[in-house]
Amino acid sequence: ANETDVFAVGELGAILKSSDGGKTWKLQRAGGQRSAVLFAHAFPRNVPLDAIAVVGGRDGYLSTAATFCTTGGVDDEYRLSAAVRMAGGMGAECGQRFAVPALLADATPDDLLKSWGNDAEEKLTRQMVLAIRTWTPEVVVTDRVGATTGPAEQLVLKCIQKAFKLADDPAAFPEQIEQLGLKPFGPKKLYTLCAPADAQVTMDQTAFARGLVDTPQGYTESAFGVLGERLSPPAARAFHLASFRGTGADKHTALSGGFEFAEGGTARRRLPPLGVGLDDLFKQAEAAAGQRRTLEGLLLSADDPVRLEAALGQVSSALRKTPDDFACRTAVGLGRQLADQGKWAAAREMHRLAADRYSAFAEANESVRWLVRHYASGEARLRANTDGPPSLTAGVVQAGGAQPVKLTDGESSQQWARTCLELESKVKAFGGGRDPAAVLSTLAAKRAIGRTADAAEQVAAYLNAAAGSKELKPGADLWRDCIAAELWLNNRDAVAPPKPFARCPKVTARPHLDGKLDDECWKAIQPISLDHTTGDMKEYTTKAYFTCDDEYLYFAVECKHPAGRGQPKAEKRRRDDDLRGRDRVDILLDVDRDYQTYFRLQVDQRGCVAEDCTGDSGWNPKWFVAADPTDTGWTAEIAIPRTELTAAGFKAGTTWAMNATRVVPGVGCGTWSGPAGASPRPEGMGLMQFHEGK
Repeated sequence: ANETDVFAVGELGAILKSSDGGKTWKLQRAGGQRSAVLFAHAFPRNVPLDAIAVVGGRDGYLSTAATFCTTGGVDDEYRLSAAVRMAGGMGAECGQRFAVPALLADATPDDLLKSWGNDAEEKLTRQMVLAIRTWTPEVVVTDRVGATTGPAEQLVLKCIQKAFKLADDPAAFPEQIEQLGLKPFGPKKLYTLCAPADAQVTMDQTAFARGLVDTPQGYTESAFGVLGERLSPPAARAFHLASFRGTGADKHTALSGGFEFAEGGTARRRLPPLGVGLDDLFKQAEAAAGQRRTLEGLLLSADDPVRLEAALGQVSSALRKTPDDFACRTAVGLGRQLADQGKWAAAREMHRLAADRYSAFAEANESVRWLVRHYASGEARLRANTDGPPSLTAGVVQAGGAQPVKLTDGESSQQWARTCLELESKVKAFGGGRDPAAVLSTLAAKRAIGRTADAAEQVAAYLNAAAGSKELKPGADLWRDCIAAELWLNNRDAVAPPKPFARCPKVTARPHLDGKLDDECWKAIQPISLDHTTGDMKEYTTKAYFTCDDEYLYFAVECKHPAGRGQPKAEKRRRDDDLRGRDRVDILLDVDRDYQTYFRLQVDQRGCVAEDCTGDSGWNPKWFVAADPTDTGWTAEIAIPRTELTAAGFKAGTTWAMNATRVVPGVGCGTWSGPAGASPRPEGMGLMQFHEGK
């Protein structure tokens, strides 16, 4: 029987065909063991691996994870299983039944339920009851629900609360008992992740744990990296007691409070003796963990360039006195956290330190890869070294009020790109020589310093080794398409166009930004259609226009929708507004075609805006937007200064990667260059080339 399918669908027919009524399947699944704690979440990214490290890795209680929804990742189960085991857990299951497409990522729970079918809530609850009866956990932990929680998490919490009550009722889903030999079972406690103020149980994940020879935060950094590059363990966890059986649970200060499992029993492994001949190791490791905590506080709290520079010097000096393995993990972890805070220059220094000083350790690979992408990035270079934009004509509304980034780094584009290429040998040493992300980054760096022939040779070698240029099929492998696009740009007879291509003409008369597309410049431009769609977008057609002059890049969008779907124009505009649940258009701009970093501009039908640079909302450019909503559609005009995007200008023949995507929550998505989705897919961007004239 296909156990994954059975678990996901909640149907039992396949395993009932086994000669022993499914008992062998049950033993294979649980390994004859109980799970003391079941972490039941909507998606793999939600699983608190650091909490598994505390309960499972440190204390020895057998722990499992189960997720019930998917966004389409084909390797989610493998990644989650590996991550849970790395954190000290027993194993994991990923359900595939309840898919959350991009168009429903910020819809209502009711809309999501409708997409799953009339009986979806019952099937989801049944799946959870099956997981509880299979693993028989004393404690279940599930997702946090708050103002920003997605619909899938809300439904998972609703159904897990039902499953918590039904799992010990023999009348609930009796086929699981009669045919599988499972027994009714009621967990003692149900916790949800929560804010500290609402918690009955808290965990300090920066506290040293002898059983881990590290802190839970440090111990699970690699495990979180398996689930996603931008995931990191937090400094603390908090849990709210949502439901319980018996008495006294509300007084427990640990998830394992009230357990009576002996070491070496059915739900707890035998813990090895700690301290015999290892006291010096533990003291050294605990001191290193304490030092990391101090350094994190010093570095992450620095809120001005002077303090940050001083903190970096202190961190570098302190790490020399720390064992190299701990120092490497600390440098990589600090670099990751600084990047997440938008402190890219400081992150660069920490990753440089890890890559240069601790390159013998596997953890330094993350720093090397980050640096290669960073030094190939035109967006990162501009953020480190840019001038302020000129002024627009009076009467145009500025999209945000923050001041432009000032000159902070004197490295030229040539020096920046050469640093990327100097790291190429380290990438290959770590086995990443054929990683598309690294290849695209080094290609961008070579183009930046004029090594176009070398770049062309690298493209040809990669494509020939992959499949042979004649066998390329656009759309089959989006990352390979990005590399094939470089071959096509150099020789358009070599391969079929691997990506959509559009021209951005230069105009002499700039548009008047009033949201109405009645300017001559728009009438003279051939628009692009956002016709790669998911969902039903027949009544939501979208066209986008692009043009420029010497100072500004201009966009316009024309969005149709059925009558009655209009929204009034926003009276006030905020920086980085919450556009979830809104009919909106995203513009992605990648100035160097590395497909790793990009600028993202968003505007919705009300004229509200948001912007980020590769997920970092700390990028706050000056840009200008005017929207004109009507009862049957909306239009918008956008102007962004050249100096907010590039120092090179809009030179004829220059080609950027670009995409325009419209998201209509609960209806669908449309994009110019597929695949369509609500989240950025940089590898899916098409090509936009600047040229003179129409």
